[in-house]
Amino acid sequence: MKELNLPIDLTIDQMRASFKVKVKNKVWWGLFDKDQLLSRAALNSNGDKIGQVGGVFTPKKFRKNGYAKKTMLHMLKDCIEIHKHTKSILFTGETDIPAQKLYESIGYKRIGEFALILS
Repeated sequence: MKELNLPIDLTIDQMRASFKVKVKNKVWWGLFDKDQLLSRAALNSNGDKIGQVGGVFTPKKFRKNGYAKKTMLHMLKDCIEIHKHTKSILFTGETDIPAQKLYESIGYKRIGEFALILS
């Protein structure tokens, strides 16, 4: 949030508690090195057969190490095994080529200007 210059209304303890609940409910995933968050991914929507991915983020200093890919693969495994999803959809910025390449490398296919789908 700080990197995006967005206001942070929660304390660090409140953010940690919220994150832990979302991880327990298998709607947020994070890759850590001790207490340092390396990458995260989340479900914006969790339907019966389809999940919408959002909140994929890796701090700049940790990018290009495969952390987002590892996090996404773990999330997709849980989406299949726990949530019983058969499809996953996400949206990227039209010019966010690094993100598009990441998603395509794990099986998402372009279906329009902003969406990629894994089926």
